[in-house]
Amino acid sequence: MVCHKHFTEEDYVTTTAIGENCKNKILKPGAVPSQFRWTKTSSPAVIARCDRAKQKERSNNFSPAIFLHQSIDACDLGAEVEVSKPKVEYQFLLVLMKLRQRKCNYELALMFGIEEKAVYNIFVTWVRFMALQWREIDLWPSKDLVHFYSPEDFFDKFPDTRVVLDGTECPVNKPKQPVTQQATFSKYKNRNTVKKVVGSTPGGLVSHVSPAYGGSVSDRHIIERRDIPKMCNPGDSIMADKGFEVQDLFAPHDVTVNIPTFFKTTNRLSGKAVLSDRKIASKRVHIERIIGLGKTYKILTSPLGHAETQLASDIIFICFMLCNFHSCIVPSTS
Repeated sequence: MVCHKHFTEEDYVTTTAIGENCKNKILKPGAVPSQFRWTKTSSPAVIARCDRAKQKERSNNFSPAIFLHQSIDACDLGAEVEVSKPKVEYQFLLVLMKLRQRKCNYELALMFGIEEKAVYNIFVTWVRFMALQWREIDLWPSKDLVHFYSPEDFFDKFPDTRVVLDGTECPVNKPKQPVTQQATFSKYKNRNTVKKVVGSTPGGLVSHVSPAYGGSVSDRHIIERRDIPKMCNPGDSIMADKGFEVQDLFAPHDVTVNIPTFFKTTNRLSGKAVLSDRKIASKRVHIERIIGLGKTYKILTSPLGHAETQLASDIIFICFMLCNFHSCIVPSTS
């Protein structure tokens, strides 16, 4: 639901099919919301006030936006609360700073000269927009592309590997509802978290990011809710950690699961099993490196608030998508 204040008068139907004036507010086909706090045109009084503030700040040789760039003054970023009109590139910069440095809304409001409430609105709008746009991209590459960009040693030892999977968790603030507390409590982390499964190709491309689930869910349950077995081709193989006991999910699709050996009936591994586990561990470490790269975005390492937890799936997806813009995550000789 979107409030009618976010539309212009031109977005509504004015006359009916028979030429009568339309009494009810009916949106035209294709109308989109365009009126927001940061897109409204400032009044002449506000612009004059901004000019006076600009002259005063120049005389004092100080600008709140000095943290961003010496050539950007406070009024360009909307120093007056009534202006609150940062340009698109500044809005994108604000979102990246929030993701990377985990700056609070109050600090960002001071740096960009806007209302604290406007920071929240910009962040939520951009997170939803970026997630929806990037989810339209088919991240799952073809088998030929996976083989072409696979590192030499990886391809020699595990030529059929299509994806390397691993689970990771992000902390969240303790919810108020007991049911939600139980659903998000992780025994492994001993705190409330959200969990997701991240997959990458042998070459280091993040090709799969699951939605965020409560920390109490197991890795197997996440795989059961995804279509990874159907996405693989017959004869492919995946690589994962011991926690992924999913052989029975992939076997009907003729997909092999390479995981380290379990201690079941013996407390000692054979020499052959040790060598096999070492090979798997030396290649599976790449997904851990990618997850570590994703967690350089500090928003994933500090507890998410209630509003951020509702956007956890989008926030996590965006952070790992940004990892794909890095070059040489996995060297070609690995």
